[in-house]
Amino acid sequence: MGCIVMIHGNFFAGCFIMPMTGVFSSMADDETKGGGVTALLIWCAYFLPVGVLAIIHFRMMEKNCLCFCGPFTAHARLTGGLMLRIGIIDQYLDNWHCSYFPQFMREAIARWGFDADVTQAWAEWDRPPAGGVSTEQWCHERNISRAPSPEALIEECDALMVIAADDASYHETLCQKPFRSGKPVFVDKTFAIDAAAGKRMFDLARACGTPVFSSSAQRYCQSVIDWKAAHPERPAFVSTVGPHSIDRYAVHQLEVISALMGTGIKRIKAFSLGSMVTQLILDYGSGRWASFMQTPQPYAEFNFMVSEDGESGARLVSDESSFYHNLMKAMLDFFISGKPPVSEAETIEILRVIDKARIAREQPDTWFTLDA
Repeated sequence: MGCIVMIHGNFFAGCFIMPMTGVFSSMADDETKGGGVTALLIWCAYFLPVGVLAIIHFRMMEKNCLCFCGPFTAHARLTGGLMLRIGIIDQYLDNWHCSYFPQFMREAIARWGFDADVTQAWAEWDRPPAGGVSTEQWCHERNISRAPSPEALIEECDALMVIAADDASYHETLCQKPFRSGKPVFVDKTFAIDAAAGKRMFDLARACGTPVFSSSAQRYCQSVIDWKAAHPERPAFVSTVGPHSIDRYAVHQLEVISALMGTGIKRIKAFSLGSMVTQLILDYGSGRWASFMQTPQPYAEFNFMVSEDGESGARLVSDESSFYHNLMKAMLDFFISGKPPVSEAETIEILRVIDKARIAREQPDTWFTLDA
């Protein structure tokens, strides 16, 4: 369709110049013996394909995407004096992130002076599989309305948060309707179960004009933010340590590495012990490296070290008192601007590292290229 529209755009010159020649006046006087009717028929036939293809195109858009509100609905509401309404979607609401994110968000709203609130929530299941607080009780305790459906929540809210932080395998399913909305969507860590799913998700969001942002809160440690502000050049080396397994918690360390080092990992190798201990070496090329160490709780807390030149370094502290509120601030800025603070390229590269780390653990001390 785009090619045909461009071809028809060439007709503009003729439309602009021909009336000046008086040709249409002679046609109107019937000096051309039916030339006016012929010209009109040709005109209609010339634009008919564009009209037909436009109908087909917009019907397909309507089928695949829920609305055409675009990424700046939130900004329009705020500039119009209306409160930004944020909705939460999850597999079930009785989990740590869902239970505390509304509080953190409201504290960030008060601290930085936003006119916003978490107003609605919807969950696929009423309770966690092992039992717990129901959706109705969860909403009542947090003064949040329970949406009857994801469609109703998307219709009523200006910005969306998809949580399900404990199991990324549900993200692709939960994001189908939000990503068709055109409204800004934050997706909690880990963005997708693997890089292939992540790419499908971004492709869907892009097709529907939906801005998407995903991150771990660790990226927003105040020490990481401050170091980046004071050191605009990318460092030569970053070392991270943290708890838990590759599937659930690797993203926390990789977000910090990505925030400091940027994208461009060429290859990785792994050393492993059992199912929980993993050491990764990430080679960026040109003498730039990152080291990643993951060990079981309670023996490892998050710890980051960065060096500009490999000779001197600084320890960056993972401070829970700052990173959640900083993440909420980043979300609010994103909801208003529609501009993701973390690029698709960064998020996809993190997923590719996790994918490759699973393979590299089975073949220790072997280099694997990070496929694009």
